[in-house]
Amino acid sequence: MKRAILLLSLMASTASFSQDDCRYSKNEVDEFTGNKTVVTEWEPFIQHTDSALKKYYKKEDYLTADVMGASVSETQAFYVRYKILSDEAYKYFGSISTEAKLILKFSDGETLTLNAAKYDTGDTNYDMDYTFYATYYLLTDDEMEIISTKPIEKVRMYWSKGYEDYECDNPESVLKVMNCVK
Repeated sequence: MKRAILLLSLMASTASFSQDDCRYSKNEVDEFTGNKTVVTEWEPFIQHTDSALKKYYKKEDYLTADVMGASVSETQAFYVRYKILSDEAYKYFGSISTEAKLILKFSDGETLTLNAAKYDTGDTNYDMDYTFYATYYLLTDDEMEIISTKPIEKVRMYWSKGYEDYECDNPESVLKVMNCVK
């Protein structure tokens, strides 16, 4: 019985997204190779302000993260872009190293650990006092199946100076972008 309920909830999660819901920045087939490239637009995922910082950041969250999905031929990737409202983000977070872990905790309690495929030291805008970090995670078919069928509840991001846990404010965003590139 429990297994049937889980199966129905998984089917409902993926069935709630149709190709009409998808927004693409690129969706084309290369005329020479026949390779299909699909890249979704960014979707909001996390809005986080530590309790100690809430009195300073009332209008905007200190850290936000957006997600995007991509697929080129048989290669699938999950992108994450962080915006931190500080021109000293590197001092507190460091960088995202290649192989940096991202642990996704799903609503059913299962976890999935992904390893970053791109190193990033951040891009700081000193005039506007914010820093962007971006990386991506290459997905196996099994990882793609998990990430595109289960809502994410919480994320643990490993920065070079430690790790941070973030609640997912928009768990459906990952389901949406990853189903759009399937």
